[in-house]
Amino acid sequence: MMAFTINMNADSINEVKVYEYGGDSYDYQSLALESDPYSGTTAAYLEKGKKYFFVVETEGNWSIQINNISGTLSGNSVSGYGDSVTGVFTASSNSMNFSVIMNADTINHIKVFEYGGGLYDYQKLVLESDPYSGSKLIYLTKGKKYFFVVETETGGYWQISW
Repeated sequence: MMAFTINMNADSINEVKVYEYGGDSYDYQSLALESDPYSGTTAAYLEKGKKYFFVVETEGNWSIQINNISGTLSGNSVSGYGDSVTGVFTASSNSMNFSVIMNADTINHIKVFEYGGGLYDYQKLVLESDPYSGSKLIYLTKGKKYFFVVETETGGYWQISW
């Protein structure tokens, strides 16, 4: 998994997709699809040794910064605004209870990915269409590393505690 920080400043449709070079035209990962200016960080799975290219559709200026998912979460909470990929935490037990607050008035989505895992090695923590406050028990593997991918359509505040 890689983290992609994307900035697009057009007031029209802004879309970013990543395709495998030589792959099928329908086989892509969507990194952003917004109808307003956008700034945020998301994640996508890129296999080692394969080549990829981006398709960017926007009427304005844009930039994409690619980073490894890194950093260690200290303490027992993380918070931010808008789309984000967090640092890594180590599961302290085989089941962990996560408390979540999200105040965006639109789609709120949080996934917990296994660090070093694949595209589908995640669990849904939150998928709501309104502001959300609640908790959920998720089964992890004690000692393995994980990170969060947070998606909010309006860039609202979010907080995850464990």
